[in-house]
Amino acid sequence: MRPVEVHWKLFCLEEVNKKEGTEVDWEKGRSAPVLRVLAYVRRHHGHDAFDRVYDALGKARFVREETLNEPAVVEAALKAAGLDPGIRAAALADDSTREEVAAEHAQVVANQGAFGVPTLVLTEDQKSGIFGPVIDKVPEGEEAGELWDHVKSLARQQSFFELKRSRPTPPHH
Repeated sequence: MRPVEVHWKLFCLEEVNKKEGTEVDWEKGRSAPVLRVLAYVRRHHGHDAFDRVYDALGKARFVREETLNEPAVVEAALKAAGLDPGIRAAALADDSTREEVAAEHAQVVANQGAFGVPTLVLTEDQKSGIFGPVIDKVPEGEEAGELWDHVKSLARQQSFFELKRSRPTPPHH
């Protein structure tokens, strides 16, 4: 609905939420291995492939309520995105994917102050990202465009900090 060019940055919630004295499980963790797959896909197949895999993973997690640390779920997402399911194993066998995710995570924390997902950064020179929006029903059509317009406007206001309300009902799926 609006011309938006997305440049994904990888952010590891396991890194943020780990207990003191523990390490991220880059092989079997909840999301870290999936981030490695996304890094591999972006490096070898480009941003469009990354978008397709991310979309397929989102449907697996939030529509079908599947667990992303299950190899078969990630392999099915790769296949749904038109890619070889063997990419999952290749990504986990490539130590540089772990290093890439860790470095990108550190960079987005240092440069934009990211602390959670989703964090939106509208331009490369933006000094801080904005957390959100957190929504339970994805709008469509012009309603989606209007939501984007409002979020973009708030994100550009350097004095804007937070807007939040309680959830009176369980989220939609």
